[in-house]
Amino acid sequence: MFGYVRILKEELTFREYEDYRGIYCSLCRRTGKRYGHVARMLLSYDMTFVAALRLALGAEPVVFCKGRCPYNPLAKRSCCRDSAVLDTVADMSLLLSYGQLQDTVADARGPKRWGAWVLTKWLKRAREKAAVRLPDLAATVEECLAAQAACEQTNASTDAAADATARMTAAMLTALSSDEREQRVLDRLGYCLGRWIYLMDAADDLEKDAASGNFNPFLTGEESPDFPALRKRAEGSLCACLNETISAYDLLDIRRFDGILRNILQKGCAANQMLVTHPERKVREINERSV
Repeated sequence: MFGYVRILKEELTFREYEDYRGIYCSLCRRTGKRYGHVARMLLSYDMTFVAALRLALGAEPVVFCKGRCPYNPLAKRSCCRDSAVLDTVADMSLLLSYGQLQDTVADARGPKRWGAWVLTKWLKRAREKAAVRLPDLAATVEECLAAQAACEQTNASTDAAADATARMTAAMLTALSSDEREQRVLDRLGYCLGRWIYLMDAADDLEKDAASGNFNPFLTGEESPDFPALRKRAEGSLCACLNETISAYDLLDIRRFDGILRNILQKGCAANQMLVTHPERKVREINERSV
């Protein structure tokens, strides 16, 4: 996951933000307990959305209490008292983070590649533990990573290139529920969201990939890329994916945290998409704030 699925903080109530931060802290705590402190460094806001969705769908009540963060022991933070329900999300986070590290090793160059290679060696045993706990998702991640590599070798189309990440995300969200109807909805939600995540990353890396020669589906067949035009093209696909994601979410029986989840999908994702497809607005906002 790439960190694009996150809140728009200023649009959350104080209580919602405390709950969101409590979910993040609880997931971080469970990840560290199961896989060590290095695994905590790889935790993304995308997985906090997955954790909040898991808790929102569950019948069991969610109780928060105050605890101390080992990285900031002077400040008390909210955390889920019965955080064992987040163990599955911690396993998912480890599998997806490890897969992303493998992809970085394959595509990146220089210090970034070597850093990712060191982390894969460090977390190899942790990944094996997670694969034992979630064998189906582990197999899907391996299959999709292989498919992704094949797409990059053949300069595949945008739809084909985004399919691997979409299927991984769909498999992950489907595993959050045992209800057949809910699983069908989560499969659709996950597929559309995963496709949005992949296309966001591709649109965000347009200039970098053009300079390095790395595969980017928006650059296929472009000898002299027109970056504003490519971003406009990307924006249409991104809007379609995000609208489909929200439509699928509307079909779920959400028991709690609806304000947080809708903030992420309707406001946070939209804000991040705007910054990626219209980077000039970010520069203008920074300049306006500095006046």
